[in-house]
Amino acid sequence: MNVARFNILSENAEAITIRDIGPWDQFATVTNNPESVIACLLHMGRLPAGKRVFYYDSENQLDELLVLDGKFVGFAPGPR
Repeated sequence: MNVARFNILSENAEAITIRDIGPWDQFATVTNNPESVIACLLHMGRLPAGKRVFYYDSENQLDELLVLDGKFVGFAPGPR
């Protein structure tokens, strides 16, 4: 399976919000391959230190990818 595909929905100095777009029979979900998403955002220059990453997953649930020193370290529930 390939890396996750996503669109950037919004971005400001504090956070970036993305949406998992699939198709999931061809690409990993953001949830299943968060490391590739973080690596991609870093490569694009969109993830400076301290910026939060929120994402709408394949079930349209808003959650957060936790990042420390440019690496994915876990998940957290997004704002409800």
